[in-house]
Order: sequence, then structure tokens, then C-alpha cells
Amino acid sequence: MSILVNASFYEYRHMVQTAQAIRARLLAMADQHIDPAGNTQAFRAFAQAREEEAAEAKPKKSPVLPIIAVVLAILIVGVAAFLLLR
Repeated sequence: MSILVNASFYEYRHMVQTAQAIRARLLAMADQHIDPAGNTQAFRAFAQAREEEAAEAKPKKSPVLPIIAVVLAILIVGVAAFLLLR
């Protein structure tokens, strides 16, 4: 009987030590930031901040490329018309 009690005690002790080691690893890896999905207010602030960052990051579109494309198209049509009518 004492062998079974000792074996159970050692098994229990091993399980407790394993659980403590797992808990220590989880606490060591814990993120210091608050999860925005944790509550509605934090999520809304997180989503709004992301939208503002995206709006600031968008580059301003320049009309230079469309203007160049239109000028080239007119030039090509003009050259083609000149060559056909010559």
C-alpha cells in the first residue's frame, strides 16, 4: 500500500511541477498590450486608429500620368492623320 501511495504522490508532484512550468512559460510569454477584441471600446479605438493611419499613408495621386497619356494619344492620332493625308 505504501508503494502505491508513494507512486501516487510522485505522480501528483510531477503533475503539479509540470503545471507550474507551463504556467510560468505562459506568464513569461504574456503580451503587455491590451487585446482590442477584449471589449468594445478598445476595439473601436483600435479600428479608428487603423483607419486614420491608412488615410495618412495613402499617397496623393498626381494628374501627371493621365495628362501625358492624353498628349501622347493626340500626338499619335495627329501623326497617323498626317501620314494618311499626305
